[in-house]
Amino acid sequence: CRQLIKLLNRFTIETSRDLTAATVNNIDNWQLLGAGSDGAFATDDDVVYGLQISPAYQTGTEIEFAISGGPLPLGSYRFTATGASLADPFDHLLDGNGDGTDGDDYT
Repeated sequence: CRQLIKLLNRFTIETSRDLTAATVNNIDNWQLLGAGSDGAFATDDDVVYGLQISPAYQTGTEIEFAISGGPLPLGSYRFTATGASLADPFDHLLDGNGDGTDGDDYT
């Protein structure tokens, strides 16, 4: 039996509204974390993967990422958008957990 596995080296996210290009293109506002060999997050063997916004974001609701050194090996991953830094053109910060309060990370 053969198993076909799609290797991931790029991905796209969709937001509910336009964001400010300067906040989106700041790569420090995004994190891709691998769980490491123990399969658990927040342990010593977690791996941080480099991301690139590609192409650079200008406007719209889609943001494309390339994974540096990709493709990713099989495993568990956590993607985080930093709510305290990502903003729309009206300076509303990301409400990552959907509680109606700006500034929460989206994981």
